[in-house]
Amino acid sequence: YRKMDNVQSYVFDDGEITDGFGFSFKHAGYFDVELEEDVLAAAPLGIYGLQKTHLKDDPEKSIHPTSIPGSFLSTPAHGLISLEWAEELKGEAPIDAIRVRVAGIDGYDEQASAKIKALAAEFEADGFTVDIVAGASHQSLTMDVEGLGTVVQPWTTLGAADTILHSWNLVRIVLVILFTLVCLIYTLSRLIYLQKARQPEEEQLRQFGWGEREIVQLRRQEWRRLIGYPFAISLLVLLAYASYTGIWELLAYSGMLLVVLLVLVFVSIFVTEKQAPHRTIPAVKGPLPFQNAWYYRNIVLAAILQLAITTFISVFLTLFLQQEQARTTLTNLGIYVHGEMEWYYVILLALLYTLTALTVVETLAELWKKREKEISLLKQIGWGTSKLSLFYLKEVAVWNGISVVGAALVAIGSFAYLTGDVLGQLPIVFALSAAVYLAFLLAAWLVFRIVERALRMA
Repeated sequence: YRKMDNVQSYVFDDGEITDGFGFSFKHAGYFDVELEEDVLAAAPLGIYGLQKTHLKDDPEKSIHPTSIPGSFLSTPAHGLISLEWAEELKGEAPIDAIRVRVAGIDGYDEQASAKIKALAAEFEADGFTVDIVAGASHQSLTMDVEGLGTVVQPWTTLGAADTILHSWNLVRIVLVILFTLVCLIYTLSRLIYLQKARQPEEEQLRQFGWGEREIVQLRRQEWRRLIGYPFAISLLVLLAYASYTGIWELLAYSGMLLVVLLVLVFVSIFVTEKQAPHRTIPAVKGPLPFQNAWYYRNIVLAAILQLAITTFISVFLTLFLQQEQARTTLTNLGIYVHGEMEWYYVILLALLYTLTALTVVETLAELWKKREKEISLLKQIGWGTSKLSLFYLKEVAVWNGISVVGAALVAIGSFAYLTGDVLGQLPIVFALSAAVYLAFLLAAWLVFRIVERALRMA
């Protein structure tokens, strides 16, 4: 296990020291160490090895190091000694390791990691062998020990904090991008809906003699009330928060957000004006549900995109989080951080699904209200509620299936590009995609029943 060097410090002959210096241990007293059962940090030095090692089949039965060299357990420190006497006992190079504490670090983040790595590189350039113990944590390993059986022992894993930081950065980037896309699509769909809702009113104003200039001014006033006032209030709140925290970059982000909102407004105006109410849409060949889905594609486009993103999130993020969880929860620190961050994932996913549900419900309600005359005509020729529901659900199933299947394939391809292993995840992908598909069909059926009942009562 370890090479033992015989070092002779003195010569003892006939009860007297004839060469060198003798030594003896002085008992200074006793001390107690309070063991921390859930400690997150770890140091890869044997003298700090205070974590319990136990049998796998009997966790209450602890295993302790022996008093002689050769044990697979490191012996904790038992005393202090001067460097002079250390040279007498161990030779001219008595120091095994030097711990260096880096100043100016309050926590372990990307800046702290970069500073520690820079200092480590300087020491290595001077000829030292450097191990970065900052951010290390224990990992419980199962070993087969001769004479004892299966043993569970905590081992120090270097770089645990760096692994968690890298994993968290990846997850954060993916979540932010997907959440931003969902928010942008939802905002754009609502702006287009408002523009379309205003078209009949603006047409009436033209019949009353209003000019385009007055209508545009009225529209700008409405947009100022809809976007300008809420943005001004949020800007004041951000200004107070930035002055309190010193994070003035928030003001720049708010300016970027205003620019994005203005761009979305102009895009919604362009899309609304491009979609003329009486324009002819080329017909396509195929079953009737597919033809209807193609005819109303502009109305359901936002829902298709939201469903695609939701499916991508459900598949890709589930696989991605499973992989990152398996990679980061090997150590005590990773288990703790993952548990603390679960609420963040839950909140973001809940917001994503909520926005998607709102977009889908509003799109379906608009779609079937637009086809009110068609539904009334089918009911007049004898179609019942069940037949109507089945007819329109077939249509929904077409673009729902295209959206879900396409997004699932993109999610599989993205995950394969990042990890290279997707064959073992195909059952999960199929289950998640089927869940999203069926959930949306159920929501579509409920919305249709509500709209159909409202039309019947009217």
